[in-house]
Amino acid sequence: MYSAYKFNNSLIIFAVMSVIDQKKITRNTIFLYLRMVLMLVIGLYTSRVILEALGQRDFGIYNSVGGIIAAFSFVSGTLSTACQRFYMVEIGKGGNLKETFSLSLMVFAGLAVAIVLLCEPAGLWVLENKMKVDGRMDAARWVFQFSILSFIFTMVRTPYQGMVIAREKMQVFAYLSLVEAALTLAITVAVKHCAGDHLIEYSGAIVAIPLFTTVGYVFYCLRNYPECRFSFCWNSSKFRELFSFTGWNFIGTSAAVFKVHGINILLNVVFGPLVSAARGVAFKVYGAITQLQENFMTASRPQIIKAHAAGEMDGMRKLIYQSSKFGAYLMLLVAIPVMLEMDFLLGKWLVEVPGKTALFASLMLVNALIDYIDYPVWVAVQAEGKVKEYQLVVGLTMLSIVPVSYLLLKFADLPAESVFYVSIAVSIITVFERLLLSRKLVGLKPSDFLYKTVFPVTVVCVLTGAAGLAVRQALDEGWIRVLVVSAACISCEAVCVLLFGMTGTERKTVCNVLKSHRTALFKND
Repeated sequence: MYSAYKFNNSLIIFAVMSVIDQKKITRNTIFLYLRMVLMLVIGLYTSRVILEALGQRDFGIYNSVGGIIAAFSFVSGTLSTACQRFYMVEIGKGGNLKETFSLSLMVFAGLAVAIVLLCEPAGLWVLENKMKVDGRMDAARWVFQFSILSFIFTMVRTPYQGMVIAREKMQVFAYLSLVEAALTLAITVAVKHCAGDHLIEYSGAIVAIPLFTTVGYVFYCLRNYPECRFSFCWNSSKFRELFSFTGWNFIGTSAAVFKVHGINILLNVVFGPLVSAARGVAFKVYGAITQLQENFMTASRPQIIKAHAAGEMDGMRKLIYQSSKFGAYLMLLVAIPVMLEMDFLLGKWLVEVPGKTALFASLMLVNALIDYIDYPVWVAVQAEGKVKEYQLVVGLTMLSIVPVSYLLLKFADLPAESVFYVSIAVSIITVFERLLLSRKLVGLKPSDFLYKTVFPVTVVCVLTGAAGLAVRQALDEGWIRVLVVSAACISCEAVCVLLFGMTGTERKTVCNVLKSHRTALFKND
């Protein structure tokens, strides 16, 4: 069984990567995929239990109110990539990593204080004056304060987590993530069997998770990396570079957060907690499936940045094309069957499915594919370090999603799902913005990216989706149809990728890997 798993992942990675450190990317991706599978199972079951324990109304309140702070927690996770960029450059150049780490810690501490000072008055005002909580304001205030505490722990761990990923110790990242998922499940089950206000109990107990993982990252880094021992130091030029990069990154990632969590808050304000609950469940589906692409990019991102730092620009661009393309293939492998069988799967997963959940989840997956297909382009821009213009252009475009959606909901009286159509349209616009800016910043030709990545992915997606839909129409609903549709989609995608989704060199690499693994398997037998 292990041999088969290792074979499948090695095939994917060795077929994709032809530059830098293939063995390290393969090993790290295996750790991350093991993490993903376990977290997917735990996460889906946890979502079922917490929805049952809280009920649709309180689950919607938790997602909406907690989303105010979760938005900033997402910012901290995204800003971790800024830390990684500077760490990787210092590692590649043999620079003063200890100084960079200490300065990063000071920058993130300052950001944490600033965000908390902003959130306390502004967040409470939004909660008390704009959001609909159906008579649960006292509980909502507790959720808000507990969420702020969780955010503080998350911000503290960000520089340490960035160091672990920069050092490419993905097994540590995977282990701590699994512990986090297991603790979430344990707390959820415990809250379900407690007497009292489950919403307050759950939001309070869940604070222990970021506290535990923060301690874990800090302990590991202090034990293994001397450069993570903080010492006050000052380098004006490096601090300005770090603060400028992080500040502009903060603007861009805040726009991305505003897109994700702003939509949730908007749905609560306009439609109430029940629609928020549907969007909350849909977001769980979205998060579970997008982990495929995120894990792939977590493993390959360090290599893109290090290739840039080493001046291997041709190798970096090749890695961008391959990472974008094969990351999308991996996501389609799961996303298409799930979208085709969304209603049935949600009905089997949840005791009670909030209305419009299937539609919301499907639209969010379409949006995710568009967003993630050019993510490696953004990684290359980060490696270059000149992010001001990029963040201003792309960030301002993304910020338009919520106000445009609000105007459509208020004056055109459109249904709730219209906000997701707006988000998809804006995401398409930002893809072209990123490509045009990347030509200027890293020498990436938009026409090459469209031809080598977007076109083959589109062909594979359309043909695979058509095959799955044809099979779905021919069978009655049930687990047999789910299995047959999944098998048809996987088989069709595999054939389409081999025929239309690879270059001749990539196809030759796959054949060589197949032959080498077949030989190894026969020898093992």
